[in-house]
Amino acid sequence: MNERRQNPSAGGIVVGALLAIGVLLGVVSFRGATTSGRMLRDDLARIASRSHTLTAEACVDEAIHWHRHCGAAVVMCDAFLPRVTATCLAGADRTDYCRSVAADFFSTRFDFARCSARGFAPRAMKTCALAYRAVEAHCRRVLGGGVALEPHAAEQGRVLLNENRSTGDRR
Repeated sequence: MNERRQNPSAGGIVVGALLAIGVLLGVVSFRGATTSGRMLRDDLARIASRSHTLTAEACVDEAIHWHRHCGAAVVMCDAFLPRVTATCLAGADRTDYCRSVAADFFSTRFDFARCSARGFAPRAMKTCALAYRAVEAHCRRVLGGGVALEPHAAEQGRVLLNENRSTGDRR
């Protein structure tokens, strides 16, 4: 039995090697995530600093441009895109813009129509659609959490906010 203890078994070597590989992968992944997180925060700060000069549509452009040049993992860039868009939109008052597009929110194809108008092919629309979904979410918050339309309001461009409906004021 003493001979077995002095010579490492093949199983022990394999387990040790797997453990070392696992630790190495963990360290590399942690460093990559830390670097990506720092990069994403810096990008967000840069976009926030100039967002007050951009229109809502320019914020969508900025978010799409940012996504194309994002240096983090694709999954992280996809997940962060709505936040980039929302940060840009929060830099200025977008109430008038939100009122102008509120009727379009009732279409399930709001993002599709906007992205098609920008020339995105259906298969390449994911980034643009994510940005416009963030626009819709931002506008719903700006307009009081919900938007209701008067009958035929879409054709006339009239939007009622929830507070108007609750008071009965239907102007």
